[in-house]
Amino acid sequence: MNNWQKSPQFLTLNDQEIHIWRGHLDLPLTNILIFKQYLSSDEIKRSDRFKFDIHRHRYIASRGILRIILSKYLNIDPFEVNFHYSSKGKPQIIVAQNQTNLEFNLSNSQDLSLYGITKKNALGIDVEYTRKMSDMEQIANRFFTPKECQILQSVSEAEKTDIFFQLWTAKEAYLKCTGQGITGGLDKFEVIFKDHKSIGLLGLENDLKEISNWYFKSFKADHNYQSTVVVNSQENFSLKYFNY
Repeated sequence: MNNWQKSPQFLTLNDQEIHIWRGHLDLPLTNILIFKQYLSSDEIKRSDRFKFDIHRHRYIASRGILRIILSKYLNIDPFEVNFHYSSKGKPQIIVAQNQTNLEFNLSNSQDLSLYGITKKNALGIDVEYTRKMSDMEQIANRFFTPKECQILQSVSEAEKTDIFFQLWTAKEAYLKCTGQGITGGLDKFEVIFKDHKSIGLLGLENDLKEISNWYFKSFKADHNYQSTVVVNSQENFSLKYFNY
């Protein structure tokens, strides 16, 4: 497990760093009501679409924490942070507020939210709650490459769940980094494995060199949570891990 630090009083982020933040979403109602005050009207409308309170509150907490974290870097109040969205729905800070060229991405799974922050280069992050699934191999056959399926079939039952989620989060993080989302095709590129660890990405078509030169880091976000962060750069980044 990585060394997760308390939020520092003063935040600095240089061009060769990635800051990873994690926050838990199942919080007292008083916290949820405070976070809701920071949200935009569009975010509130989206939260109102959730049928169950637990999912509505997790969404509000996730967006509220995101705004608080970004406000620390931008030196503005959380409710002042403004986003624009790509055609695929990836959020970015509006240019007028983003003088330091911050790039960010977030991912939620169960009670955990994970946020990646860097400068200048597009970033994607994914976190998944790891659990045994009866249809794991069927999902792999649908979304993974033949070689990745072979890797999954070659390991013991005890290792299979961990390997599956390493593969899945790597693929999701890359597609989130490119802004394509899952519609970009999980089977269009391949995760490189060595000693049962995911260590990089390979393209299957004309972009082999491009993908293999992107920054890639797979790590445990918490007990039973697997995560991967991908950045569109060849830099050798250093990572810092913070608890919200």
